[in-house]
Amino acid sequence: MKDLEIHAVEAVGALLKNVPIIQVGKIERAPPRHPDFDILAEFTIGGQRHRLVCDVKSIGQPRHARAAILQLRNAADHFDPPATPVFIAPYLSPETQALCREHSVGFLDLVGNA
Repeated sequence: MKDLEIHAVEAVGALLKNVPIIQVGKIERAPPRHPDFDILAEFTIGGQRHRLVCDVKSIGQPRHARAAILQLRNAADHFDPPATPVFIAPYLSPETQALCREHSVGFLDLVGNA
């Protein structure tokens, strides 16, 4: 799982750096005190600070995504202002992408869907 998390950190960084108005701060694996997510990304847009809390799973099927989505939403709400939750897996089916959209959770898979 650690290799997958490292690859996910790189993918989040690449995605954020492709948006010209984003100034990327830090993107790192979450500290141990935050067991509800795997990656924390911080960036600014127009001087306003934003955070992403990301959970990385090795399987992106809807049944695996449901629990992660709820956990991410809860973790995101503990930040002030609330962070944006993002679900990451090697591949996310259209059904899982729809589930993420339905729950206002961002998504990224390692084949380029975001």
